[in-house]
Amino acid sequence: MAKDLTKSLLDTESSNSLDVSNQIIRMPYIRQLLAHDWVWSIALWTAILAIGLTVGMNIYTKTNNLVIAALCAATGGFVYSYIPLFILMRFIMKLNGAPFHIGDRVQILTGSHRGKIESVYEIWKDHKEVRLDLGQQAKNEVKDVFSFLQIRRIMSDSKETDLVSTST
Repeated sequence: MAKDLTKSLLDTESSNSLDVSNQIIRMPYIRQLLAHDWVWSIALWTAILAIGLTVGMNIYTKTNNLVIAALCAATGGFVYSYIPLFILMRFIMKLNGAPFHIGDRVQILTGSHRGKIESVYEIWKDHKEVRLDLGQQAKNEVKDVFSFLQIRRIMSDSKETDLVSTST
């Protein structure tokens, strides 16, 4: 039930549609937002500071030692915020269709190529990134690299109806 609720929240269609090759691609606002790297940076640092301050204040009131409180705050803030955000990022990657394979058709969720549907031609598993067929110039300049968070797999034609509908 929780999985269905999460999927329905992330798949809520927005009014932000892009016209690509006579097709309207509906991209949910939440998925667009989570595709940006700055969102994850802000979330990580905010969580680190909030948890770190809470842990540090609790340790300081018990020990009255500022050095120990600062060390516990830094360690606690990082560990207790990084792990849940890491798990959430992995969940979003899976929801977007990861792991990807060469030849997969994917939709770009962010950047100047947002909304385009392209094929994967190379995978960098260590970095959780793929290279998409955006043309020779993008390939030569290595501007065709996208993280697993920035793309989503497009289903086969029979299952694509929730992602693509023809324009009138």
